[in-house]
Amino acid sequence: MAPVVDGLRILVQNSEREPKSISQTSLGGSSQTLDVKNFDGPVIIYWTGNENYSFGDAQYRSTYELRYTTDSTLAPSMWEGFDGVSYPITPVPFEVWNTTTNQRVSLALDEWPIDGSWEPGDGLIIVDYPYDSTGNLTASAFPYYYGWRFSLDSSIYTPNTGDVLTIEGASLNGPDDKFVFKVDGINTNQAKYDLKNIRVVPNPYFVQYSSMVETSEGQSVLEFQKIPEKCTIRIYNLAGDLVKTIKHNDETGTARWDLLSKNQQQVASGIYLFHVDSEYGEHLGRFAIIK
Repeated sequence: MAPVVDGLRILVQNSEREPKSISQTSLGGSSQTLDVKNFDGPVIIYWTGNENYSFGDAQYRSTYELRYTTDSTLAPSMWEGFDGVSYPITPVPFEVWNTTTNQRVSLALDEWPIDGSWEPGDGLIIVDYPYDSTGNLTASAFPYYYGWRFSLDSSIYTPNTGDVLTIEGASLNGPDDKFVFKVDGINTNQAKYDLKNIRVVPNPYFVQYSSMVETSEGQSVLEFQKIPEKCTIRIYNLAGDLVKTIKHNDETGTARWDLLSKNQQQVASGIYLFHVDSEYGEHLGRFAIIK
């Protein structure tokens, strides 16, 4: 049976999912004749209070038109799905169209007691499932397609053929949405300033004792650290001869040198100069190798 407390059904409000707008968008007469008195949001969550019963958000993303036609839509009671019994099918004088998909969809009714007669104050539920007057909507669509629940204001309810009430879809994320992330660009002035932080590790490099950046026995490696992601490092001896050129192009901030010259020979002990050239500027430094 439907939930009952002291003879009254439990009402659980939900405010997390709201449509963009609800308004009368077309007039068959000369004045406003349709208005929503109570808009209660997603019906299954409204009645159960369980946010896990949203069954996806497709039924809340679309825009719907409630069109007064005087031709009846046959609407089953929502409580058939909760109670597991059959209730009277109720004529309602509206067609509901999903204008996002250009398809006529269904209505279900939420009234108590269930008497097979709809009044403007009775709850209507938009069921985002193709309308079929001969089908069993409860068996086909409950609860996965049941969406917005609302009732109309009976105090101004004097509709004319051609009146339309539009419920514009909520701002929810879906599979067709695309998100573009853009990080802040490099601050050129800061990058140029940061060139002064470039260092050689270890410095001095003792061949017999240095193991700070080496990962296996027998290696001879030193590192240029805190360098730009794209740069050229040129290593010179004190005579001004070019010993090695290292092209760096990754985001590690580190380039390694195996102490081999451009001719693949072990370099000698001594003081070496290095020059870092990048789009942000240049940096000149020195280091020592002791064998």
